[in-house]
This record gives sequence, structure tokens and C-alpha cells, in this order.
Amino acid sequence: MVSTIIPIFTKTAAALHIKSIEFRCNADPTTEVTGDIKYADDLIGLANPTLIAAIDTAAGTFSSGAINVAVASGKAIYLSYDTNPDAATKFHACEIAFTYD
Repeated sequence: MVSTIIPIFTKTAAALHIKSIEFRCNADPTTEVTGDIKYADDLIGLANPTLIAAIDTAAGTFSSGAINVAVASGKAIYLSYDTNPDAATKFHACEIAFTYD
């Protein structure tokens, strides 16, 4: 099992509403990226993980403007890889659009 976790927000400053996610690799990887954007009570232990969106790339990209997820104040938001990222990729970028509730 892959256990790579990348924090996006270590602790949300206020309640927020996630509207869209854009994820990109620097190139089209041989093995596409699969993973999940989740939130949890805290990064230590990842208690009560909740799925925001599954990130499964095609040609190294993922885009969804149809996300409608509320996240309470004080939660950690993170990317959890399902597979090991392709070693040939140089970077992964994740942009999350949100509004504060």
C-alpha cells in the first residue's frame, strides 16, 4: 500500500466550500496518477478521513468543476496517492478553488 500523503492545508482557518480541483503533472506520465483529495480532523493520525474527490489523471491531468464539498474549520486537507507516482514526472500541481462559508 502506498502511504504518501501531501498536505494541502494543514489546518483550515475557517469553514470552507470546495468548488473545483485542477491537478496537473509536468508531462503525460507512463503510469497515470491515482489518488484522493481528502480532509481529516488532523494530519497526525488522519482521524475521520472524508473523500473530497478521487484524482485519476488522463494524459497527466484531472479537472473537475462539479465539486460541492463543505469542510469545517480546523480540518486538514491532503492528497493521498493510491499508486506510486511515475518517477519520470518532475512535479504535480494541485489547485483547489473554494469559498469561505
